[in-house]
Amino acid sequence: MGYENVNNFQNIRLAQRIVGSTVVGSVLDASGVDGGGRITVQGNIVELISRHAIVTSQTLGMRDGQDLTINAKNLILRDGAQIRVSTFNKGDGGNLNVNASDSVELIGGVFEPGANRSIATALVSDTVGDGHAGDITVNTSRLRLKNGAAISAGSSGNVINLNSSTSTFIPARGNGGNITINASDSVEITGILAVGFPSNLSARTRGPGAAGTVTVNTAKLLIRDGGIAVTSQIPRLQPGTQYQGNVNELGTAGAINVNAGSILLDEKGQITSNSQGGGGGDITLQVQDVLLLRRNSQISTNAGTARTPGNGGNITINAPNGFIVATPQGNNDITANAFSGAGGRIIINANNIFGFVPRTRTDLVQLLGTEDSRQLNPSRLPTSDITAFSQQNPSLNGTIQINTPDVDPSRGLLELPAEPFDASRQIATYCKPGGKFKRGSLIATGKGGIAPSPTDPFMDDSVLVNWITLDGESENSVSHVPHHISKQKLDSVTLETQIVPAQGWVQDGKGNVTLVAQAPTVTPHSPLLNPVSCAANF
Repeated sequence: MGYENVNNFQNIRLAQRIVGSTVVGSVLDASGVDGGGRITVQGNIVELISRHAIVTSQTLGMRDGQDLTINAKNLILRDGAQIRVSTFNKGDGGNLNVNASDSVELIGGVFEPGANRSIATALVSDTVGDGHAGDITVNTSRLRLKNGAAISAGSSGNVINLNSSTSTFIPARGNGGNITINASDSVEITGILAVGFPSNLSARTRGPGAAGTVTVNTAKLLIRDGGIAVTSQIPRLQPGTQYQGNVNELGTAGAINVNAGSILLDEKGQITSNSQGGGGGDITLQVQDVLLLRRNSQISTNAGTARTPGNGGNITINAPNGFIVATPQGNNDITANAFSGAGGRIIINANNIFGFVPRTRTDLVQLLGTEDSRQLNPSRLPTSDITAFSQQNPSLNGTIQINTPDVDPSRGLLELPAEPFDASRQIATYCKPGGKFKRGSLIATGKGGIAPSPTDPFMDDSVLVNWITLDGESENSVSHVPHHISKQKLDSVTLETQIVPAQGWVQDGKGNVTLVAQAPTVTPHSPLLNPVSCAANF
């Protein structure tokens, strides 16, 4: 169909209908052995409702699949509806492109309690063969994933039933696709469908193929209950199902790149790139204003298990003009740990960081009271922690580097004049005997204020030794005597050991000055010794 001359598009709605007792779905399917076909859906509001509303293009043969594109003002999927591209053979899967000028909203899914599985409302690109999965790109103003909805790109596998009692999981060797989200206003990932099935934006691998990269560009990123996850892990298989291949050959977890004005992780919100084998992926967060973690939230690139080795990934948080904040007792963690391999590297560049405590493996051993490597997990502490170590091997710890601007010691100080101030000139000018000021005062405060009078009590009694009262003071009025020194002890002090305040000084012929208990009689012989009138305070 040609749309060149169409200016106003109307709404498109795909939903299930019931014919008798049969559920009839609404399906757009362009799958093919010679490569999945191209699908383009263009409308004002494009809406898919129920698990039986599906738009899909699957590559079933050797040739590469073609793209699936949705162009709309608003795209809405709910109740298990899916838009999917995939490959089952050696051909690469097509790409999934969504262009919705106002919003993209994915809500809920279908949970089957008996099987303990869910069918999420989702945008999906995956591979179960040797071909690579296609990429997912979403361009919109607002993206909302709610109540267990998902956007997922993965390298998975197929379960082959050999007989009634035995089955085999054959992992895909192709790489998972990349996910790119460009949401000018906001990205919200919130809510759960059921316990263990939160909303998520994820790229994963369950075999030798590598997981893809997740990139999010937005003004505001809010993650509550759910998360952004890139994982490399062995699938949970039913009893009697065997994993074909070496589980130690798991592909690496992909990377996560987020560019946002602000990021809020709340109620177990997570940004993780974890791996059961191989290395943990890298996480890079570019934050303009604030990165805030609350209530058991986490940023991690952990790797390895007790059975499979792996090194922790790297975490880089750049907020040169912003802040990294966590509630101190909220159990929010930033970790790049490994179980038996080497810990990763954490680099934080921020204007300031609040609420977090960097901790080493030794710190956790002391705080948790155990050397059991399986228990050395910072999530077992109520504090908000930053860790990068090897749980099993103390010699393979990672590094934590936190860079915040140094405090400028000159801030708030006044620039002093280049020439030193000569106080003697002011004294000579304003304190001349017989000057025009009849009365005044000269106060020298020094560095620590006005010097205390000899009659004032001491602030600290630790330096008092054999103190006696001055003339004219009664023994009962000595309030400055330390309480732990008894009056009998004072009375026992001999005159030879008593400390008497100096009353004056004398100078010998060599210019030496000696303090004396009795002030010498001095006859004024100079006008400078006469009382003066001063009006200068320094």
